[in-house]
Formats: sequence, C-alpha cells, structure tokens
Amino acid sequence: MTTVLIVDDSEVLRAQLAGILQGSDLGVKVLMAKDGQEALPVALEEGVDLVVSDIVMPNMDGVSLLRAIRQLKDPESLPVILVTSQDEPGTRNLSFEQGVSDYLTRPFTPNELVARVKVQLRLLTLAKELSGALERFRELSTLDDLTGLPNRTYFLEECRRELARCRRHNLSMTIAALDVDHLRQANSRIGHRAADALLNDLAEAMRLELRAADTLAHFHGGKFAALLPHTDHDKGQAAADRLTRAVAGRAFHTLAVGAVTMSIGIATYPGQNMESIDELLNVAEANLDRAKANGGNRVEVPNAP
Repeated sequence: MTTVLIVDDSEVLRAQLAGILQGSDLGVKVLMAKDGQEALPVALEEGVDLVVSDIVMPNMDGVSLLRAIRQLKDPESLPVILVTSQDEPGTRNLSFEQGVSDYLTRPFTPNELVARVKVQLRLLTLAKELSGALERFRELSTLDDLTGLPNRTYFLEECRRELARCRRHNLSMTIAALDVDHLRQANSRIGHRAADALLNDLAEAMRLELRAADTLAHFHGGKFAALLPHTDHDKGQAAADRLTRAVAGRAFHTLAVGAVTMSIGIATYPGQNMESIDELLNVAEANLDRAKANGGNRVEVPNAP
C-alpha cells in the first residue's frame, strides 16, 4: 500500500488533509507529523512514498524539511508537495530550487489535492519502472546469455579497475585464460544442446573452486577467463591447478560426454613487460595456446617475475 506522510503544525488541518486522501480512490495509508523535525526520520524510512508538508511550521519549516530530505532522497524516489497559505514568488522559487515536486496554495479544493497527489504517485511508479528496466538492461548487457556469468565487456572493465587498484596500493593480480579441451568434438558427439548444458556445468564447477572476490567470465564457446585479485604468480598457478583438477575430476551429468578437461594459461601483474590489461590477457592467451599444444589438461605460466 502507498504511504503518504502529512506534515502540519495544525492538528485540524492534518486531519482535514488525511480525511481527503483516505476518502479518495487512491487507497493510501496516511502518516502524520506536527513539524519537520518530527517528520524527517519518518520521511526517510523506506515505506514512505510521498510527503505533503505545510511550509510555515515551528522547529523545522517545510522548506528546511525539503532541503534535509533532498540530501538523501531525490524527487524520483521521494516526491514532496509543499502546501502554504502564502503565495510569495520568493518562497515558491526557493522551494523549486530545493527540489520540490509540486506546490499547493491554500485555499484549494479536495479534488485538486487528490489530483496533485495522484500525479506524483504515478510519476513515482513510472520512475521505479524505469529504474527497474535500466537495471535489467544493465544486467543483460554485462551477463553472458548461456551461463549467466559476466561477459567479456564486464570482465575487462573489472580487470581495468583492479589493475588501477594494484598500481595505487602495490598489489598483485592474476588473469587466467581457460578453454575446454576438444569441445568441437564433444559438440559433434553429443549435440549443441548437451554441449551448452556441459558449459553450464563447467561454469558451476569453476565457481565452486574460486573465491567470492574472484571474477569468472564466459567469452564464447568453451573459452572462459578469471580475474584473481591479491594473487601473485605462485598463488595464481596453484589456483589454476585446482581448477584443472576440479574439472577433470568432476562427473558431469551430460550423457556420453566422456572425459572433460580444461587448459589454462595465466599472466600475473606485476610481470615482465606487462603493464596493461591487453598485454596481460595476450600473455595469458599465449600460455593457454601452449597448454593446448602440449596436450591439454594442464596449466602454462610465464616465467616468474
């Protein structure tokens, strides 16, 4: 249920506004406060959807209440309607500068109050829907459709942020390039649907071996990548070895898939002539190619820095 907070130092006017809103078709719950000081903590609670406040009040007036609310809540998340018997341009201008959503000057009719509240609640609903749609779009644009893992774009952004942090604080990080051995043959043998299921099983197996701080991404086909923060050369190799063993030792549900193994190449910052994410990823992928050329189911690393 939508909740409206009414703020007025007059008990009679508070009751009058509450009666109008509760008697309308809005279906709102009404809370009341006698001034801005009493209203502020209530307004900032998650359950309040709209504030309707008088301007002239003791302790904290309506404009001061509005200013305090706007320090933490924007108009899209908590609309505020100010009500006053004054019609002074200066007060009105100040209110809009502070982020008021609407302004009512007494006397006004019950229908006008209900209409103004209805508009603000509709705008609030639209803002929430837009925010949800944008969040879903953001998730879809950074997640791989098949596995639900981060995609290459998100992975590279995370790597750049981590590299900048490593430079600032003199930390280490490891990037691992991973590839399923003989995936093309598996596709031919079990079909694309079963191969897709296999990739999802592999993603889950690897997630279980990695830390919460690590980022595992799916690039395409059988190619994955992992970002391991706070991980030097030796720890990176140990983590990659654990991944290959976990994959090789896992009993996958996909029928007739046979043995599943994975090749991994790693690169660590700081390292020899590796100062960018592109350079680190190129070295990791070159080591991955060596791992596959050497028979697969193994980890190849550059020389320790």
